[in-house]
Amino acid sequence: MKRAEFMTQLAALLQDLPADERKEALQYYEDYFRDAGETNEAEVIEELGSPRKVADTIREGLGVPKWEQRGTEVVPGPKAPQGELNQQNNRILKILLIVGICILASPAIGGVLAVVIGIVAAVLGVFVALVVGAIAMVVTGAIVFCSGILCVVPEVAMGLALMGAGLVLLALGAMLAVASVWVAAKVFAAGCRGFVYLCRIPFRRREVAS
Repeated sequence: MKRAEFMTQLAALLQDLPADERKEALQYYEDYFRDAGETNEAEVIEELGSPRKVADTIREGLGVPKWEQRGTEVVPGPKAPQGELNQQNNRILKILLIVGICILASPAIGGVLAVVIGIVAAVLGVFVALVVGAIAMVVTGAIVFCSGILCVVPEVAMGLALMGAGLVLLALGAMLAVASVWVAAKVFAAGCRGFVYLCRIPFRRREVAS
């Protein structure tokens, strides 16, 4: 038996091993032959024994069942228990079920997202309007207050009235701004909780179905 024939048979006997472990084992014996030299191939083969013996040694070191050789056909040793195969099949079916549910639920999820985005946009518009109104009231109050100061000298009553109106507008504007921020924070928090709840509905149905 030559080196090439030995390595070919060994590769066939290790074909069911993971690719990395199989490659590493074959590379080890390739290096072993190369270090010994071409003139010593026969001695190396005699030292190692048959390819099946070497393969059994490798498989034993990796904790893999040995191979049985029947005539000229090489067949693997004991197969994996049926229970493990059933578990693998169940995992595959669950993955396919999850993918199918996601595909079927995608239109509903898209509609829910559209509704949520519309609500968020409406709330944001109201908040912006309230903030703009509060700023306008503050600015108007400041202008009226300054106008009252200027009118105090010629007309005291008019000036005091304008200053009072300006202070009222300033106070209302500040209160409106604070209330707008508070309401926006509450609505935003409630919207986030509702969005999370809606997104979890398909997964809850999947858990009930499983």
